[in-house]
Amino acid sequence: MEGGYCKALLMTTENGGEVIAKIPSPFAGRARYSTASEAAVLQYVRDHTTIPVPKVLAWSADSSNPIGAEYIIMEKAPGVRLSEVWGNISKFDRLQLIDKLTKLESQLAALEFPAYGSLYHRKSIPRKAERILLDPSLDPGGEFCVGPACGPAWTDATSPAHIQPDIDTGP
Repeated sequence: MEGGYCKALLMTTENGGEVIAKIPSPFAGRARYSTASEAAVLQYVRDHTTIPVPKVLAWSADSSNPIGAEYIIMEKAPGVRLSEVWGNISKFDRLQLIDKLTKLESQLAALEFPAYGSLYHRKSIPRKAERILLDPSLDPGGEFCVGPACGPAWTDATSPAHIQPDIDTGP
């Protein structure tokens, strides 16, 4: 599968299980930051909401790893794509599904953070000047922080992704 921000590969493990490997595309923004943030967001949402989120099994935001690129390896989410079954679902079931989705979305909207930027594992942003720690009420284990915004809107699409933009990306 290929999207605008990553390549997602369905991989079969030696024991027959399936995992998803994601590698960011140049359009994802700064790959080191976008990979580190996505791994943190998946874990934070998994730990702090009831939203079913695939577990991150491994990740690296350092392209000097043996793979040669930033990556995330995660569980494959069970189920089928909604687009494949939407036409066969009754109107009542569609409304129930939409109701469930809005309840899940409300959990995300209820999460509050101390600054604008992207969410990271604290260890991913070693420079204290680039991060703001979450309040212990939001993160009792002290694992997360808000760091620079990592989305493509904060980078110049005509420049290589590794070049730091000249604008303040937060936090």
